[in-house]
Amino acid sequence: GPARIQGPEEIVLTGGSAGFWVESNGVFGEISIEISCAGFEEKIRISVE
Repeated sequence: GPARIQGPEEIVLTGGSAGFWVESNGVFGEISIEISCAGFEEKIRISVE
């Protein structure tokens, strides 16, 4: 989608949580983010307007 993730390619959980920044490239559209590890998968969609 119209963005890029800021930070490391792989993110380590600390205390059961993790975070990262998503930077828009200024183009309208939908950003799709997929997060997964053993036993867990989540898909997030963000609309850039």
